[in-house]
Amino acid sequence: MKSTHLFFCLPWILGVVACAESTPDSTQEKQSVQEQTAEGQKGARQKPEQTLEQLRDVSRKAPRKVQAHLDLARKYRKLKNTVMAAHEYHICIDIDPKAYDCLLEMGIMYRALRHWDLSIRALLRASALRPKDFRPQLELGDVYFYCHNRKEAMKAYETTLGLEGLKPKDADRARKRLAELKAGKFKGEVLPGQTKLPGATP
Repeated sequence: MKSTHLFFCLPWILGVVACAESTPDSTQEKQSVQEQTAEGQKGARQKPEQTLEQLRDVSRKAPRKVQAHLDLARKYRKLKNTVMAAHEYHICIDIDPKAYDCLLEMGIMYRALRHWDLSIRALLRASALRPKDFRPQLELGDVYFYCHNRKEAMKAYETTLGLEGLKPKDADRARKRLAELKAGKFKGEVLPGQTKLPGATP
């Protein structure tokens, strides 16, 4: 099957994800992942949770159904198998390049794994699909903030604060970080080992 996603070679990506699985995650990042994916999982909680094998069986019987692979990706994430979660997310994107929930959750997962470029690409695509949804822009702000990309972080947080539906604690975080950035935080900095700031091209 010819790939339609823009995330380079899937085997390479899975290898990168595997190398990062042991990377410690901060409490704040874990809470953000859980909160940001909660809305997409509300429907699943209304019925008995399916086992991994049941979900795999569903995806085998409906290989071109996005929801089947998305449910499987969420299950793998819950089981902390981010390699297989990434695999299923990319299958979703191959089937439907405009699968918003998939792009958003994939961006969040890559951010938690500190795969900044992959996270940025997924979140930019999600934001382009739903520009009035604050979640991709808030996550982009956080990614750029962690990358010390001051200009792009400020832009994302400013956009976030102008959108509806933002939770008070998320708004407080965006305002606090925006104020720090405007005061000069990360001005002219790049992460150790890098020669330039992560770009903003999806």
